Amino acid sequence: MLQQPVTALQGTHLLGLGLGHARTGDVRAGLVHTFTHSEGATTSDFVRTAILEKIEDSYDLQELRKAIAQDSGERFSIDEILTELG
Repeated sequence: MLQQPVTALQGTHLLGLGLGHARTGDVRAGLVHTFTHSEGATTSDFVRTAILEKIEDSYDLQELRKAIAQDSGERFSIDEILTELG
């Protein structure tokens, strides 16, 4: 959570979507800097982590879609599983 108030952004969308194009990048950069600084991280570390998390999320979604496509619909109760495991 941001520790500093984002008063400069009041009345706009957080990502600067309500602003003109010239200031949008500045607002976004400022927001990223404020957030990363409040978290004790560098912008580089934050971006690196965000990219790796995005890649992992994409891979997980791809694996979920494969699993759903191969799902037979068969389900087991916890009692059936415990009996099988003995």
